[in-house]
Amino acid sequence: MNDLARRVVTRSKGRVVGHFYSHKNGKHLQWESQLERDCMRVLDILPDVEGFSEQPFALPYDFNGVEKTYYPDLLVTKAEAETVIEVKPYAKSIIPEAVERFRHIECALHELGVSFEVWTEKEIRREPRWSNVILLMATCRRPRDMLSYDDLKAIFASEASLTVGELSLRLKSREARGQALSFVSAGFLGVDLELPIKQDSQVWLLDRGAGL
Repeated sequence: MNDLARRVVTRSKGRVVGHFYSHKNGKHLQWESQLERDCMRVLDILPDVEGFSEQPFALPYDFNGVEKTYYPDLLVTKAEAETVIEVKPYAKSIIPEAVERFRHIECALHELGVSFEVWTEKEIRREPRWSNVILLMATCRRPRDMLSYDDLKAIFASEASLTVGELSLRLKSREARGQALSFVSAGFLGVDLELPIKQDSQVWLLDRGAGL
């Protein structure tokens, strides 16, 4: 699968709408729809996602006896697992022909040891996770002053978790709340993205401090 992922696939001419800077990947990625861009935003924040790439390879597959070629929207890498995500508006994802095509694509990817998921706006922009993603994205570029990972570990040495408000008080900076959330967006602190992030939201230390 890695050999396929290294191939360069040219994006469709005239369809590139914009670029998204991924802090997780450390580079700009191309998106061809606002829904694809928003999917990248979510992936950039999800703590279990290690990285992702757009249109990573060309996949030949059989569709009712006819050989077709599929260009995945996104290849997502997690710990010991890879998943292809097809980004599609919900109305188009439930068309019978699309559903049948996805079934054949899923079978072809399964042979490569890669899972397959279709993400629509119902998954990408579901609340409250979507609002949390937008909030955390706004903290990605915030300076984290001189706080080291060892300092962060010291703060949590006697606490399994702290609230956002409690951590903000311990950071003692002018933009303490933004700084606290920046550690979440950077993947060093965890938070429940399925609940609205507030001052009383619990955050905890993740084992990802080497790059801080």
